[in-house]
Amino acid sequence: MFNNKRGIGQEIDWIIALGLFLITLVFMFILFRPGLTPVYDSDTLLDIVQDGFMNDINKRVNIVPIFLYHANESIVNEQVVLLTRNSINVSCNSNCATTPFNNRFTTYLDNLNDNLFAESYYAVKTPTDNPPNGANFLVSNENPLPVCNNATGGLTFCGSDPRQLDVSLVIAARAQYNSHNLAERDNQTKYRDENNGFGIPGKFFTQANGQMPDKTKYYLMFSDIPINFDTDSTSLDITGALTACLGSGNTTWPYDNQVAALCPVIYDIGIEESLEGIDLASFMNLNNIDLGSGCTIGYGCIKEKWGFPDLKEFIITVEALPQGSSNVNVIFPSNNLQPPENVQVFVRNFNSFLITDDGVKIPVKVRIKTW
Repeated sequence: MFNNKRGIGQEIDWIIALGLFLITLVFMFILFRPGLTPVYDSDTLLDIVQDGFMNDINKRVNIVPIFLYHANESIVNEQVVLLTRNSINVSCNSNCATTPFNNRFTTYLDNLNDNLFAESYYAVKTPTDNPPNGANFLVSNENPLPVCNNATGGLTFCGSDPRQLDVSLVIAARAQYNSHNLAERDNQTKYRDENNGFGIPGKFFTQANGQMPDKTKYYLMFSDIPINFDTDSTSLDITGALTACLGSGNTTWPYDNQVAALCPVIYDIGIEESLEGIDLASFMNLNNIDLGSGCTIGYGCIKEKWGFPDLKEFIITVEALPQGSSNVNVIFPSNNLQPPENVQVFVRNFNSFLITDDGVKIPVKVRIKTW
């Protein structure tokens, strides 16, 4: 009987010792992970690339329609107009005054620290209508060489970190479009951003029998990255410009002389259009990213910035859709990286838009491959 108890005790000791050994062994594997490589599922890898891609190459352009007309019959033809931050009640006929106003349009003006981030376009009314054609109005070159100054006065980069755009990349991005008309809007006009307003060339129409004149329409574009690379387009002479105020109230036209004296020109603000999509020059610029951490310029630094695993690889292709009528086909990285034949490749496709520096949308397909 006593021998059997002794045997049971030894078996219990052996079980406890084995359990402690296994626990210690598991703990050592958890602590040191010898020879283990992290496992990433396909969606995680694709999400990392897509999120980093969209954060670094996204462009936002806000297009604000502006409608101009004169307050009475004293203005004809073409004159420079200064869109002020003041509004006026057009039904006023005594003790008239202007009032400062704030909305999204004035916010864009207030945040416009550099003319590179804005453009102005005239919207023709009919096939026979022409934009203002005064000597100081039209941009002299419809397809200008991109030029902009940085803080040191050089002519290489536009914008500020992390959206520094080498002008050669802007030119290369334009070359990807199939035609000039596809990439740019027509009838770009000069403008001038000032503390007290935004100057544009005004064109005015008249109507017979004292009827209210047709309004002229403009598109004012504001972006979060440089879009205007023609320095000549911001040289509008606003000397003697007519004051334009946002109109409020309702009355018959022509308006009272007091209204016309304060605000010879009235403007309305239309429904804003917001565009968001891919900036092709920024996508090309991924090959030049240097974090200063010792990473390989371009692909290596992008992997580090986006948090993509070192032992994994990816490529991104932006290519034209059949209905897009463009020649776009750009790949990152640009070193012809391709997956080996014996590995599993995960692919994600989605449609998007390129947003050109003139606010034109071009449909494209984005293809991400990881392995």
